[in-house]
Amino acid sequence: MRWPCGYVRRILRNAALAVLACAASVQAVPQSGSAPTGSTSIPGAATLEDIQRLRDALVGRTDLTDAAKQELLNLYDATLESLRQTAALAEDDARFVRERQSAPAELEAARAEAAPPTDAAIVAPADAQPADLRTARDQADATLSQAQQRVADLDKEQSGRAARRTEIPAQLARAEQDLDQARQASIVVDSQTRTVASAELTAARPLELRTRIARLEQLQSTLKSELAGYDARTELNQLQRDRAARRLAGPFCGRPR
Repeated sequence: MRWPCGYVRRILRNAALAVLACAASVQAVPQSGSAPTGSTSIPGAATLEDIQRLRDALVGRTDLTDAAKQELLNLYDATLESLRQTAALAEDDARFVRERQSAPAELEAARAEAAPPTDAAIVAPADAQPADLRTARDQADATLSQAQQRVADLDKEQSGRAARRTEIPAQLARAEQDLDQARQASIVVDSQTRTVASAELTAARPLELRTRIARLEQLQSTLKSELAGYDARTELNQLQRDRAARRLAGPFCGRPR
């Protein structure tokens, strides 16, 4: 599915809210004298591209110790990954919501659809030639193969949904645990911002935590939407499977040979 440009921009903007909040709340530690050569700061309206540029610029930095450079590299990488995952999760969340909302109308339409016949055996004309019979047989075999594949696909989807129903509660519990840890770490980091020698590390540490928290909160929302979507579409999915099975059972017993 191709997403409208405006929708994608909104997702990316929402994913970057943690960056904006952090950049607005973190003040650089005053430094004596002029800034070291090559030093950088997180922009007031930081974006994913801004963080990527800061990360790329670390290669040529000479004003940082190896330990500080490595920590910044790790922090920027984690921040970028959180922003990307948050955007992807937001797209999944929106899709699950749409599927849940469309389920009642789809179910009503499926119920109104005429049920497939179960006794539509293929009858060959009395004057049918061998070539005609072979053509009819091949067409019936192709239709049978398609019906079998449809049932197999629906069964696979059903198995996948059943597996996800057992996985999601554990994933939600883990996300809640990780979120609590990230929030506690954020409190600790915020209380230490004035004791860090590097102003850039002072900004990067809470930045990473805030984007991590945003990702985990979005993960919780997406998992809940996924589970709600499965619940909303249970009857529809079963009806679709039953219809496919009826098509498979009916039209092929009398196919010509």
